[in-house]
Amino acid sequence: MNNIEVTFDTNFMIKYKNDIHGIIKDIRKKYKAIIFNIVIEEIKGQKIRTTEKEYRCILDKINGSKAKNDWLKIIDNTKILKVFAEQEKSLDDWMDRTFNKDKISIDMKNFISQLLERSKYKKPPFNDAEDASDKGFKDTLLYLSIIEYINTSSTCEKIFLITCDKGFLNKKNELESEFFKITNKQLNIIDGEDKIKIYNILEIILEEDEIKNETNDVFPEINKNDDIEKARENFVNITRKIFSDKKVFIYDEMTNEKVESFLENLNDKMDNWIFVDTIDILKLLDVSSGELLVEVEDIRELIKQYKLMVKNESLKAAFIEGLKVKLNSYYVDLPF
Repeated sequence: MNNIEVTFDTNFMIKYKNDIHGIIKDIRKKYKAIIFNIVIEEIKGQKIRTTEKEYRCILDKINGSKAKNDWLKIIDNTKILKVFAEQEKSLDDWMDRTFNKDKISIDMKNFISQLLERSKYKKPPFNDAEDASDKGFKDTLLYLSIIEYINTSSTCEKIFLITCDKGFLNKKNELESEFFKITNKQLNIIDGEDKIKIYNILEIILEEDEIKNETNDVFPEINKNDDIEKARENFVNITRKIFSDKKVFIYDEMTNEKVESFLENLNDKMDNWIFVDTIDILKLLDVSSGELLVEVEDIRELIKQYKLMVKNESLKAAFIEGLKVKLNSYYVDLPF
């Protein structure tokens, strides 16, 4: 593994929360992936503020209801604090599982004077616009945390910061230059808007063979049988087309039985899809989640391939298992 580390800011974690498991896994093939406590705390804050906003909206609706007094009897304001505490614990548990010892906690007392100085002169990542107030405060905390970490704890020679924040991106060259002068180590700020560009910069290559290997375990006899090879290729092609770059996550883990039932019932539903272009297959799976919209023609191809597999019990079982694995790649217990 390279003596290089990769970290993330809050906006990137939120933007790619549905895919963050896979991104971290890919990055760890070459680099050490770390996260700073300031980012964890900011994610907690965003989650709590969102929950509180939704809670206040519900209270507003109750206050405008004719049955206000009845509703208020079952609303306990103190319980929202318990919800906040549970959300924080859930996020802490997830971070522990995902990053383990690679959670970096920095004592901010070590650089409070630097923070105040940067705020006074609006040095980046603070926003130097006249009406910006203290915009960039948390970005600066992260930036100074990285400097403190590099100077006191890390042995890496270079660190990548993947960010979607303009406070970093607009001052990329200035911050990278300053960082080198302070630490004698390299900081490379990466624009987190485009996953493909991120992978290109990090030189993370997903080889064609690696993509195929997603189903090699499902079709183990592949070496000897041309029919199975063709079946595997068809499965890879159609599932890649259906699932490629989908931004979704699911909370219900799939089973073979549930996937088989889904496939068996798909054909009966096709007649109802004459005037539609896309279908939410998660709704068909009765999954509690967002949407996973798929072109109807791709669904038809999936059914076609499944019907070919049904003629061979081992291929049918492999197809069901493969689709289950694909769907469960979106299964997360992400708490934010």
